[in-house]
Amino acid sequence: MVNEWKKRWLEDRIGWHEKHGNASLKAHWASADNKSSVLVPFCGKSKDLLWLASHGHRVVGVEVSEIAVIAFFNENRLIFKEKFYKNIKLFEAQDIAISIYCGDYFNCNLPKADALYDRGSLVTIPPERRSNYIQHTKSLLHNDAYRFIITLEYEDGFVQGPPYSIGAAEMLTYWPDLIQITSYNDIDNSSPKFKKSGLNEVLETVWGSC
Repeated sequence: MVNEWKKRWLEDRIGWHEKHGNASLKAHWASADNKSSVLVPFCGKSKDLLWLASHGHRVVGVEVSEIAVIAFFNENRLIFKEKFYKNIKLFEAQDIAISIYCGDYFNCNLPKADALYDRGSLVTIPPERRSNYIQHTKSLLHNDAYRFIITLEYEDGFVQGPPYSIGAAEMLTYWPDLIQITSYNDIDNSSPKFKKSGLNEVLETVWGSC
């Protein structure tokens, strides 16, 4: 899985990337603490990191591809420094509170975060590894952490993930206390392969904790 994602970045096959960030994050993020640390798994070069940091959060991204990490800092003209944390390469912006750990997410044992922003990570995990992802993510969060998770749901038989379809019933087995904030057809902003497959509807569902 690690090598596959590195290859996608190397070949610029990043149809999931949103050039202007995620609209649902901007509309529905509701963490009461604007000084909290926010864990962002599989962060890529997402503009959402900038949005969270601009609202006072200390952003902690994790990304396996160094190409993506370097691109994030260069494209946003951010000065950064590199160092190592427990044998994981760490990139830190100098003028804004954004740090990105570059390595396999499942091997990252980081300080516990106050909040979680998951837009494109859970949906990339194959079903057989999903519970491992959930357990590892929970281990990186404080018990009372605010969680904001975005999933996709679409009809079977059209495309093969990732991103994978995750229904509400499955989602609530992982996070029983989450509430569904909104759900809407986001086919126009989804990966191009969805439209090419003939799908007319890809539901983007936003989940949050109180």
